[in-house]
Amino acid sequence: MTKKEMAAKLMKVGVNRVRFDPASAERIDEAITRSAMRAMIKDGAVSAKPEIGNSRGRWRQRRPKVLARGRGAGSKKGAKGAHLTSKRRWIIKVRGLRWRLTVMRERGTLSTLDYKTLYKQVKGGHVRTLKHLQELVRRIQSK
Repeated sequence: MTKKEMAAKLMKVGVNRVRFDPASAERIDEAITRSAMRAMIKDGAVSAKPEIGNSRGRWRQRRPKVLARGRGAGSKKGAKGAHLTSKRRWIIKVRGLRWRLTVMRERGTLSTLDYKTLYKQVKGGHVRTLKHLQELVRRIQSK
């Protein structure tokens, strides 16, 4: 393991970010243990270069143009299931209906027995939409 690799591991940075101070070159040559390298890091003879990030300036310039571009239903190409598969659509619908059932049960609008009945109907695909679910709840409550 080279000195740069050892320093990189100790500072938890990449090897390319390790910087040795040229004035302390002799002291660094003598540092062969991890503890000696830690001392060098503490003294400032070994340091890490700052992280270089990507500038987001060009992205900020382009963003309004991208947002202005037509993204509506008329601009979409491909089959119906290309954007949202039927399974994904089903999952979204069922999760929403189940969440609504849970809320109703917690508020006391639904009894546990009614909740279980409607839950199974949602699972079986009987309940089409949220409006349909509300209608079923009204029917159950009126009985």
